[in-house]
Amino acid sequence: MPSRMSTEQDPLLAQDHVPPNHDQENDISHQSDDELSICHTPLVAFFSTFGMNVVAASSVFVFARILCKDPSSCSSEERQAFSGTLTNATIIANVCAILVIQPLNSVSKKRSKVVLLFWLVCRSSAIGLLWVAARSKSIGIVLLSKVLEGTATDNILQFALSTIYARSNDPRQFSTLMSESMAFSLLGSSLGPVTAGLCNSFSIRILISICAMSCAVFYVGFLTTMSHGIRKPKSHPIDTESFPNTVASWPILTMLRGLWDSTFSHLSIVHKEPIFLVPSLSLMVYTMGQAYVLPALMVYTSGRYGFTDRQNSWLLSLATAVSASFVFAIRLVQRKLRNDAAHVRLNIIVAVMGISALMISLPFIAYTQTAWQIYLVVVMMSLGFSSSSFIKTYALCQLQHPKDGAAALAIFETVGSFLSPLTLGFAQTHWPEGKWTIVSSAMSAAAIIMLCAVQMREMSIRGNYIPPRN
Repeated sequence: MPSRMSTEQDPLLAQDHVPPNHDQENDISHQSDDELSICHTPLVAFFSTFGMNVVAASSVFVFARILCKDPSSCSSEERQAFSGTLTNATIIANVCAILVIQPLNSVSKKRSKVVLLFWLVCRSSAIGLLWVAARSKSIGIVLLSKVLEGTATDNILQFALSTIYARSNDPRQFSTLMSESMAFSLLGSSLGPVTAGLCNSFSIRILISICAMSCAVFYVGFLTTMSHGIRKPKSHPIDTESFPNTVASWPILTMLRGLWDSTFSHLSIVHKEPIFLVPSLSLMVYTMGQAYVLPALMVYTSGRYGFTDRQNSWLLSLATAVSASFVFAIRLVQRKLRNDAAHVRLNIIVAVMGISALMISLPFIAYTQTAWQIYLVVVMMSLGFSSSSFIKTYALCQLQHPKDGAAALAIFETVGSFLSPLTLGFAQTHWPEGKWTIVSSAMSAAAIIMLCAVQMREMSIRGNYIPPRN
């Protein structure tokens, strides 16, 4: 047995001969600042979603103003052109969203504030161009606005926020932050259309939206401390062989190859963690069936019932208010769960419940006879609009390092958003009115099957687990 003197001398000798770790001291000194920024980041989601949803219905109605002689009563030919142009514009926006994921992911590893500021600037610029397009009735400016909107989609916003939340090593805190972020997002999404419905002037809505975005920029730039607590790497020679030389070589094929390799390198997490694959695919299929539902619904209500942008704003407000209430209710239930495993498992259960409500209620849109019936259907289907957050939370909690999977989930979700207008928009343009809801409902059913398979696999693993004997 070692003597007491030897046990006392060893730490003293180690302290005299080992140089202090200044990097560790810096990490500890900034830990509270980083924790503060993470906990307060959901407010950015509120300001951002509020700002973009003030003009959400107006951004769709601008197409009707340009393409229809009477926006409140489009003819069948005008309605077809309206739906087709909106579909193509949405596809262009989603292509831009796919292209910016890799650059933003590289930046987010060192400077999270830059990604959020980039999102806010691009989204604000898109809103400003929307006002110019409405005044000049230029379809080209509308498409340019959609391009900027594609670089600042809601998926990219949630990706930027999730990379910040992934700093937490506690699955319970990570799940809580994701739920709070979705709740604040839905709160902003519900208050935005309400504010739009109270304003008769399109210009005032644009002004309110830009002011909200400015508040978010001020909050990110001056009130948060996201850059604290991130240890900057030491300067080393740059390994130019680890990435394509897109600066020195300008040919477009070289740039596209580098973009392709760097983007799909994030999907290697699926090969390393096979359990991550099925939730990711379910997220993509769910997004395919849900991402274009509200734009398609606003096209349907504008053509079938003569809804204006103000009435569509009330419709969006109802949808997001129900979704926000649902998320807040689930958040209260999560607080009462003390078991971390149950806390994480609840996410997949809630996701299945929400998508089931969406799947069942969607086909009823085609059978509505009056405008007020649309509102009843929207209440039911809105329970599934927040399911993506629960799927992503469950998927990331399966990983040892959740931040590694955030970019992969963003790719899966963005691909789903890209395919959604291709499928639903095509169905709405070429099929009888309202039949596109069947396609969306079928995709929701496929996502439910995948999530149920994940749940059954987890239950099987727990059933076969034999605890060690004492």
